Order: sequence, then C-alpha cells, then structure tokens
Amino acid sequence: MLSKRFLVVFFACAGIFGLQSARVWAASTEQTLYSFSNVDGAQPFAGSLVFDSNGNLYGTTAFGDSPACAGGCGTVFELIPGSNGTWTHTLLYGFKGGSDGFEPNGALIFDAAGNLYGVTSHGGKTSCPTGCGTVYKLAPGGGGKWTKTVLHFFGGQDGATPIGGLSLDSAGNLYGTTWQGGDYQSCPQTGCGVVFKLTFGGHGQWTETVLHTFSGSDGSQPNGTLALDASRNLYGVTLHGGNYQACPIAGCGVVFKLASAKGQWTETVLHGFSGNDGVAPIGTLVFDTAGNLYGATSYIGAQYGMVFKLSPGGTNWTLTILHIFSGKVADYPTGITLDAAGDLYGTTAESSSGDGIVYSLTGISSGKPNFKILHIFNSTDGNSPQAAPILDAAGNLYGTTFWGGNLNACANGCGLVFKIPR
Repeated sequence: MLSKRFLVVFFACAGIFGLQSARVWAASTEQTLYSFSNVDGAQPFAGSLVFDSNGNLYGTTAFGDSPACAGGCGTVFELIPGSNGTWTHTLLYGFKGGSDGFEPNGALIFDAAGNLYGVTSHGGKTSCPTGCGTVYKLAPGGGGKWTKTVLHFFGGQDGATPIGGLSLDSAGNLYGTTWQGGDYQSCPQTGCGVVFKLTFGGHGQWTETVLHTFSGSDGSQPNGTLALDASRNLYGVTLHGGNYQACPIAGCGVVFKLASAKGQWTETVLHGFSGNDGVAPIGTLVFDTAGNLYGATSYIGAQYGMVFKLSPGGTNWTLTILHIFSGKVADYPTGITLDAAGDLYGTTAESSSGDGIVYSLTGISSGKPNFKILHIFNSTDGNSPQAAPILDAAGNLYGTTFWGGNLNACANGCGLVFKIPR
C-alpha cells in the first residue's frame, strides 16, 4: 500500500483558478460531490480539477475502470451539477493499458475548441519497464462521445513518466515535464527528467522538442504543471537535484526558469534550496499580478513542509517563507492556488487529528500571513488530498482526495471529489 508520504513526495501537483478572497467561510464546510467505487474510477491522484465554461468539473483517476491493469488503468471523468445540488458523474474515457497508456496523472487542460489534453505516466513505448508514458487528447463529439488520440509516445531519452499537467500557450503549443528519462548518466536507471514542447504541424501530427534535459546539479525529477509568463518563459520546480552537500542523497531541489531566445532555450536556477530554507519543492508554481511566484516544499529542516514566495529582482530572486508546517497541526503540503485578491489556498496530505486538511493563507501583502484551517478530513469524507483545490466564481473550493469515501470498494476508500462552500 502506498504511504501518504510517498504520494506527497512523488506525485503532487497544483493548479490555479482563483477569483475571490477567503474572508468568510460557511460554518458547515465540506460536501462530498462524488465518491468513486473503482468500476467508475479510483484514486484521483496528482491533477487538480478543471472547470469548463458551463461550470462542469473534469478530472482524472489514476486507477479504476479497466481490468487490463492491476487495480484498473485509470479514467477521465466529468461531473455535471444539477438543480438540486447533486452532481452526475460521466466516464469520458477508461484507459486500456499497453500502448493506450495507463495511470493518467497531472491536471487536464482545455483548448479554445473544448478539447482536453493530459498525460499518462505509464504505457506507450516499451523502452521503459512499464512504458515511458504518453500525451493524449480527448475531443468531444456528438452524443456525448469523446475520441482519444495519443499525441506522443515517450521513449526514455526524450523523457519518461510524466506526472505533471500540460501548459498551453496562445499559439497552441503544449509544454510539460517528465519525472524521469533524459540524462541516464547523471541519474542512473531513472534519468533526471526533461522539459518538453509539443508543436502541432497539421494533418494530426505533433512534434516533440526537448527544451531542457536536467543533469542533477541544475535539478532532477521535475514535477507539477509549468507556469508561463506573458513572454512564454517557463517556470517550475524539481523535487531533487541542486544542492547535494546539504541533501547528500538526492539534492534539495530547485526552482527553475526556461527562457527562449532565437529558438534556443536556457535554464536558470532561480533558487536552489539548502535544507533550512526548504527541501523537495513540489507541485505547480503560481504567479501574482506583481510577478511574484508562490510554491511549497515537502520539508524544511526537520519540519514537514512550508509555503514560500519568490520575489524577482534582476537575476536574483528573494525567498520569503510564508508558513511552516510543524506536524502538530498538518504536514506535507501538496499544492497551492492563488486567487485574484492575493490569498492562497492549499492542501496537506496529513494532519495530526485527521487525514489531511484544506487551508488558507491570507494577509500576504501585509507581510503578516494568516494561516487558517478550512477543513480537516476524517477518512469517510476524504483522506489524503494530493492536488491543490480550485475556486469557482463565487469563491467555493473544489478538490479531490486520493483515499476515503467508499470503504467497501477499496480498502482505504476509492477517493472522492469535494466542495467547501464559501
């Protein structure tokens, strides 16, 4: 059985969909919108949910549905809200394993035409023991049918095991990272991971370009969805690599930037963690309107993770620690979301009195962040959230938990989708 710490350190992501600030929250917090039962999906993993223009929710489960894989190959699902407060689950696609891919991870993303894009961590080419992973597209059709197309099969040298979501620029190019693959000399057996770009060339053909191959000293094991600025520069984190003196086994991790000039991409390490200022950054970075970046680390010294802010200043970026998790309340942050008012929302995989929490950090601009627990999970209403929550236009929070919910179909529950009303 996978431990919560394993899930946090290796498979967490985050997302951004914020619109309003966290000032007043309902006294009665969490509502379960849908509880999975394995045949319809199980274990929504690292990807945040995403809304369409009609207010429907979309997401993935890493397991469940197809018996072709042990535990199921994973699914893409839709949740449609009803007038009476109930939500209807629709299975858009069940992965088949093998060349079709399995274990979809990372957040889904829409293009302007309503197509969905995502990744599977395994399946595809057999260059890797369980397949190196795929990038796929789901196109809506008549009668509610969706058609799946594999856009790219990873082969190892060009990347393997994508676990983060994809980013889409205004020209229709897709960007992402792979957890493994690339440089197998610096990172034997697994590879250090890569940043890639997929370009559409017409006639249904997509071309992959490796923008950067990590080599350990500049980071290894990138995770989460890449953040894009207005100039199409890419920002992300690597769980490991960087400072091997402070973190001898795997490195403390870095925050990086990739900038393009005349078709050449150059990586810059914006911050290399050194233990006491954080270890193992995880998930997706998010920008505020002033160009500051926010993220989280799995550890800080002997503590259980923290939330940080990186402020630009020429070639040097300044790290500010906004909150440290001591383990007395909660530990192992798994993703953050920023709203338009500058308030942060996030989840942790564990808590001292439950199975993870949803929290807010307000007052950041004043220099005095205020930490508040919005909900503590208790297994039946969810267990171990692995992705950042998202917000709707009214400021309600939505998210998933990896375990909890239906304890009859899965030993620890198959996972669920929750809402925390404002």
